[in-house]
Amino acid sequence: MRLKRILEQSIEKNERIQIIYMAANGELSQRDVTVKAFNETHVIGYCHYRRQTRMFKRDNILAAAGKKETG
Repeated sequence: MRLKRILEQSIEKNERIQIIYMAANGELSQRDVTVKAFNETHVIGYCHYRRQTRMFKRDNILAAAGKKETG
């Protein structure tokens, strides 16, 4: 599965990924996250938007991609 590979690469390379996430209330947000761990149901990572470690439900991650560095 593509999401699994993106999560694994974030951990292996300690790199940010971008996710589109749907909160429990249905609100959508785009987040930059550095993944620390994941299992079948959850992803734990540092959310650069909230500036803290957060837990995300995998089912609520609607899209994910590696973050392109600009500069």
